[in-house]
Amino acid sequence: MSLPESITMKIMIHLDYLDSLENATQQILRAGESESMDGLGHLTENRERLINILKNYQTILLTEIKNFIEETKPADEETKGILRSWGLDTNQILERTKVLEKNVSQTLENKRTELKKGIIDIQNEKKLTAKYNLSSVK
Repeated sequence: MSLPESITMKIMIHLDYLDSLENATQQILRAGESESMDGLGHLTENRERLINILKNYQTILLTEIKNFIEETKPADEETKGILRSWGLDTNQILERTKVLEKNVSQTLENKRTELKKGIIDIQNEKKLTAKYNLSSVK
């Protein structure tokens, strides 16, 4: 017995969610690389929501697949092929996303260091300006 269409559709939706996760990570990377980091918090929150949706969806999908396989032992070759292909696609997307996440972390760390240096420079300039305040000279 082959995989029910409902499970096949859920597998495709799961892969779409994974693609969305990869795209969301790319958007965060682009936002982190830009001069203005506007919207970075919003993008990060949306990605976090997507991860939670993905986890719940995957749990439901895996339960349905497990139940189907237990009812139809042994699984036919078509089902095995679909599940194998889904696993490979999932791993490929997750590996690309992991690479993006490392790039995001490095980019944001660089941005943090840059901002920290900028704040220190502003504080030093403020101290120098305070010492040379012409309004106090009469």
